[in-house]
Amino acid sequence: MVSWRFEFSAYRGRAPEFHAVPLDDAWVHFVYARNALQTGLLQYNPGEPAAGTTSLLWVLLLALPIRLGLDAPLAAKALGLLALLGLAGALFLLLKRWAYVALAAVGALLIFIDPLNGYAALSGMEVVLYAALSLGATAALVGGRLKLAGILSAAVVIVRPDGALLAALVILGGLVQALLATRRHRPGGSHALAQSAFWLVLPPLLTGLFWAWLCWRATGRPLPASFYVRAGGWAALADGPTLRAVLAELDRLGIFVGHPLQWMLYALGLIWIAWRRDARWLPLIAFPWLIALLLGSEKLQLVGGTFPGNRYLVPALPFLLAVELLGAAFVIDLLLEKRVLYRTYRRYLPVVVALAALGLLLINAPDLVRAWRDEPGNFARACADCERMQVQMGKWVNANTPAKATVGVFDAGAIAYFGRRRMVDILGLNTPHFAPLSPRVIEQLDYLITYPGISEDVELPYRDREIFRLEVPDSTTTAGKSMVVYRVR
Repeated sequence: MVSWRFEFSAYRGRAPEFHAVPLDDAWVHFVYARNALQTGLLQYNPGEPAAGTTSLLWVLLLALPIRLGLDAPLAAKALGLLALLGLAGALFLLLKRWAYVALAAVGALLIFIDPLNGYAALSGMEVVLYAALSLGATAALVGGRLKLAGILSAAVVIVRPDGALLAALVILGGLVQALLATRRHRPGGSHALAQSAFWLVLPPLLTGLFWAWLCWRATGRPLPASFYVRAGGWAALADGPTLRAVLAELDRLGIFVGHPLQWMLYALGLIWIAWRRDARWLPLIAFPWLIALLLGSEKLQLVGGTFPGNRYLVPALPFLLAVELLGAAFVIDLLLEKRVLYRTYRRYLPVVVALAALGLLLINAPDLVRAWRDEPGNFARACADCERMQVQMGKWVNANTPAKATVGVFDAGAIAYFGRRRMVDILGLNTPHFAPLSPRVIEQLDYLITYPGISEDVELPYRDREIFRLEVPDSTTTAGKSMVVYRVR
């Protein structure tokens, strides 16, 4: 329901078709998916191996419906909605297995009513798939389904590079628990350790090595290009304000976290997990905070206040919600153990506590109502901005430049998808053989497309060669309100 409201708002908000997406990065994935169908390889320009996409699995999943004739954005939105169902299902099964059905239902409901998830599912990006696979791998691990946990961890590794953190936590938690079973001389302990090592380590290792090989083949480096282009690094963690900004954004984004009473429920969930003395719960606890550390290191970039800027935090939120609901399960367990209720009423206790937990998690209801009111409009404006700026510029390039032209672009998605020319990403994310923002690179171009003033050193020699300007004065989501085409040679 949330997702359809977003989509209707986009259609009503001047985005000309239902296939509009709110950010240009989604079009980068579509370019790679289309070229993978044409060449069988991971390429930004046909015939030139590249490692600019940060989601190999998303590209491969997009390729199939595109091959069947479905429009790329529509395919991405359909996959996003399926991933949203998978995320709610993973949380439901985790809580149903280890807590109570009533709490599981509350968790699934909150996943569906969070506007941020609706935005993410229709964004054309891999965000919700990343969250669903990560939580699914965690649920499989704590349920003792090692094969499934290993397979899902393998998928997480190639859905985003930082998915290796989740895979490492799954491996660590599974192996530590198996080792503890061996030391306690439980029957089959040694066999369990060997089985855990095989199923938890081998699948993500194979997919990780495969992606590293693809990146190495394209760039001579084992990780996607964005990892090396991004500013910062682990040394940035020494900058306290950076990490504090990430935590503040997590508090702002998470409608179901942030209030002191909600954090108290989270603390009860940690106690519930600690009492189980099972290392397999490690990913559920550690994963969201490792994501926060990555953002604090600026290896993942966060720009507060917008979905394009804070989308990397989205996969952390279901993990926090799961622990909060386990805190409610802890309360139920305590009340049942203390026998404070007559037997007649004990069966109603999980439902009553689940409703109380729902009320507590909705304590920020005004923020939720405000998000329901504002986010569909934000989604619509972002879709319209992308259509009127990058998509229209791509169509202009296709209609007004020679077929063999080389075009340098600041935004590397929709312009490449619709322009169908040889493109050079002047930031260096998608064209690894070109140094980012290098004047020597620009000299090899036929055209340069950028936002005026955003890269002054690059565009300065060509300002008197402007041949086309696209103005979107009311744009609120693009890097500028106008985009200019310069003739370089």
